[in-house]
Amino acid sequence: GAAVARIGGLNRHAAQMRGEAKARREDMRRQVLAAFPDIPVVLDPARQARQGLDALQNRRGAATAGDFLPLARAAAQTLPFAADNVARLSYGDQALTLQLADAGAQAQRVAETPALIQQAAAQGLKLERGDTDNTWRITRSQP
Repeated sequence: GAAVARIGGLNRHAAQMRGEAKARREDMRRQVLAAFPDIPVVLDPARQARQGLDALQNRRGAATAGDFLPLARAAAQTLPFAADNVARLSYGDQALTLQLADAGAQAQRVAETPALIQQAAAQGLKLERGDTDNTWRITRSQP
């Protein structure tokens, strides 16, 4: 008796979940058609929305990996200790140069430099330490 009731409850719950999933798929399909009216048929809303967005970005000249914002975001991930400690920041020739305010705390990072360079390389970055301990230069690695 209890097992039958439990199975019945699970079946009702599964049917409810299928209904919600169907409603969400239909909602996504409508949103993709509204955002990209040139798409004749929506079969995979998430994939087609991503493709439509990529096409729009390509037409508008979206940022490349070596542009300022993507490079700054990557630098923040690679050099988290630099947060709230940047005295000067410059960007030119697809290179971001950070000069940190506090060389004292930064001097302790000298031993970590090889590990930081390796970590940066794993993210497609070239990390170089400047002439002073508190200067870092970040560029995208060339393929």
